[in-house]
Amino acid sequence: MNKIKVEIADTFEKQSVGLMFRKSMPDNTGMIFVYKKPIVLSFWMANTYIPLDIAFLDENMVVKEIHNMAPLSTRSTRSSMPCKYAVEVPVGTFEKHDITINSKIKFNGNDICLDK
Repeated sequence: MNKIKVEIADTFEKQSVGLMFRKSMPDNTGMIFVYKKPIVLSFWMANTYIPLDIAFLDENMVVKEIHNMAPLSTRSTRSSMPCKYAVEVPVGTFEKHDITINSKIKFNGNDICLDK
């Protein structure tokens, strides 16, 4: 089982800042955004210098979509359906761990387990 150490963005303030202003991230790290209920989610990369992949997950932590997001872009990346979670990681992390649509992610404290 592959683990990624994640910061938890579970408040409006943490979600608003996300991974902005960072110039680098260690391998196998990321951020999980946790919402109270499923909603259509929208993210952008203003003030974010690291290329990221984002996965939108349903309430059962099943990956519904994965998108690549370019650094410093003000273009919105939206989920096409209501989702309860989003996970941002450095580009290529999901591919490296063979995480695709319909993969289930387990969340244990400050780690997410990427296991097909």
